[in-house]
Amino acid sequence: MAISKEKTVKADDHFFTAVLTSDIEDGGYTVQCQEIPAATFQGETEQEALDNIIEVLEEHFEYEKRRA
Repeated sequence: MAISKEKTVKADDHFFTAVLTSDIEDGGYTVQCQEIPAATFQGETEQEALDNIIEVLEEHFEYEKRRA
């Protein structure tokens, strides 16, 4: 059974809820942003998964700023 836990992450002065789920079969972690369900990423460790989602969220906001 996979174990999930929530962490709050900050990206571009916004706070998001990241749900980390351990991958029992393959190892590593999957992380999904509750506020943006399409934002789902992975990492070998919890921290790597969190760093990945933060990086992508920051890139998204940077893209949105350039479009404005």
